[in-house]
Amino acid sequence: LGIYHLEVRDFALALLKEGYYGELLKELALGQSFFATASVVFIWSAVFGRTLSKYGSRGLRYIFMDVAHICQNLLLTCEALGLKACPVGAFFDEEFNRFLELDEGESVIYLATVGKQKKFPYSYFSFSLFF
Repeated sequence: LGIYHLEVRDFALALLKEGYYGELLKELALGQSFFATASVVFIWSAVFGRTLSKYGSRGLRYIFMDVAHICQNLLLTCEALGLKACPVGAFFDEEFNRFLELDEGESVIYLATVGKQKKFPYSYFSFSLFF
């Protein structure tokens, strides 16, 4: 149990904080109870300056499109494995950033919970295509 960070250069997980944080994550996610019982919570953050320095103001759009594509792949994988997943955009931004001890210029931008049907009754899976 713990909070892990994906070390991109090594493509490995690094333990940041050991322990159970389900109840705290629930509170940081506006009291959404399924955070306390989820098997895994994915937390995506972005360092805005990296993308904005390369793409200008359009970079903000790219950041959010990228995280949406990543989360969509997570949802599709969960569906294939018979798991339930729920993407979440409702959370306390600054509190999450402080909890994760993010550097200035980096911020949590999206969350997703994953769990089994029995432990995770509030999940959903849906997507829409617009052309």
